[in-house]
Amino acid sequence: MVPGDLTVEPGVTLTIEPGAVLRFAAAADQMAAGDDVTDTELRVLGTLVADGTLSQGIRFTSDAASPARGNWYGIYLAPSSTNSILDFATVEYARYAVRSSAPSGTTIQRSTLRESSSYALYADGGGAAFDQLVIRDNGNRGVYVGGASGSLTNSVIHSNASYGVYLTSGTLNNSFSMIRNTIVDNSSYGVYVAGNSSLSVTLRDNIITNNGTYGVYRSSSAVVSDSYNLVWGQNTGYSGLVPGTGALSENPLFVNRSASDYRITSRSPARFHASDGGDVGALIFDGAPTVGEQGHLYTDTTWTTAASPISVLGDITVEPGVTLTIEPGVQVNFAPGADSMGGNTAPTLTELIVAGRLQVNGTAASRVTLSSGAITPARGDWYGVHLLSTAANTSVRNAYIRYARYGVQSAAPSSASVAQSEVDQSSSYALYVDGGAAVFDGVYVHHNGNRGVYVGGASPSLLNLVVVANVSYGIYLTSGSTATTVTVNHATIDGNSSYGMYIAGNSSLSVNVRNSIITNNGTYGIYRSSSAIVSLGTNNVWNNGTNFSGITAPPPP
Repeated sequence: MVPGDLTVEPGVTLTIEPGAVLRFAAAADQMAAGDDVTDTELRVLGTLVADGTLSQGIRFTSDAASPARGNWYGIYLAPSSTNSILDFATVEYARYAVRSSAPSGTTIQRSTLRESSSYALYADGGGAAFDQLVIRDNGNRGVYVGGASGSLTNSVIHSNASYGVYLTSGTLNNSFSMIRNTIVDNSSYGVYVAGNSSLSVTLRDNIITNNGTYGVYRSSSAVVSDSYNLVWGQNTGYSGLVPGTGALSENPLFVNRSASDYRITSRSPARFHASDGGDVGALIFDGAPTVGEQGHLYTDTTWTTAASPISVLGDITVEPGVTLTIEPGVQVNFAPGADSMGGNTAPTLTELIVAGRLQVNGTAASRVTLSSGAITPARGDWYGVHLLSTAANTSVRNAYIRYARYGVQSAAPSSASVAQSEVDQSSSYALYVDGGAAVFDGVYVHHNGNRGVYVGGASPSLLNLVVVANVSYGIYLTSGSTATTVTVNHATIDGNSSYGMYIAGNSSLSVNVRNSIITNNGTYGIYRSSSAIVSLGTNNVWNNGTNFSGITAPPPP
């Protein structure tokens, strides 16, 4: 029992053994001194060694029968204190659990700071290191740093009544590093950076999610280095600062957020995406599985015929070097108008994102269907299949892709192919090729809500395509920032509402159209509005509103 302020004088060490419990007088101070004459304080002007163990922690608490926030003042590490250690401790029901002006060499680690009435960790000077803390359920800010240097690492800051972390400058130049923390479920800001350019802040490898207002907010001229942070789930992710290198914005897939279990699960985007290739956040992956089809695939995965139908809750990202294989006859149902991952190109629509390799192994007799999971599906229910520039050797065969925004969006290289497949009822474009040189062979594109095929700044081969009955253009081609060549061979483009083929862009685009039928389209057969270079071989262009515009029909063979 501590009835009044306890002061550790300079040059003196107070050692507290593992398992000890110190109870501080509630709303009383027999010494009537210190920073608060009415509340008991542990004032360290010398050295505090409170070195608990995992099995025998040290507890600093209130002596009230029913303790409450602010019952006592807290632990104060003064500027004169040296080499203090607080390890495996719990500090609770204080005003400030730990107030530190202590210099470097002071270590506060593997401890819990909870139920403070004001700030759990209040660093108003010095350069202490704070590591592996749990800072939770405090009545105001979890962490306040003002005019202090040092670091906060590997800590979980959650469920505080105001800011998670508040950083501001002082009268001198200060630098503070926040690395590999998990800052979640605080009532307002995750991280708030105020002050002026005398303050330098490093934010790296942190998970900052589900805070009430902003993830990271800079209101000042403070110098902030931001990289490899996962910032997601706030009303606004960043303000006064742009996301830096390696920024992530997806559901971190915690084990059980409602129970404050912030461990990441097997398909969390936080895995392997830190600056050193490790895990983002305070709690590294320990084997907990992700429930349901969502998140990032880090190992080769097969969706089997036996497990069909497959229900996809949120974005699936096939990581580089990983293969997702889908067996013949599999039905994949994507959540309609929803995305549990809440990120990537369309945060409200589920995507199949391929940075590695996709093998869709349908057959003519047993196609693979990728569609909406709605009872009554509609165009645009999900985003579609997104092949990134790294999706080499992807092969999609005998697939039926329905009710997406873009059936297939591709920037994949020439080793990738989509063949003998069907895409219909897309709300936008069935095939959206915005990079690369993938091969589309024998794809049936019909009854889509906008253009059947869009190519912009890419060099795909469009072979044996059937592009019919789309609401707008059949095929739209345009240039990009580099020279591209589009090959259209043995295509049938018929009955589209406006243009059969529209060619825009400049002379960096070359288009070769051979052996194709372009008929019965609403306005034009082939329309060139630009200086793109177009080569026409033997084609049947007939019965369109106008067969050719901006280009001369070649003579009969």
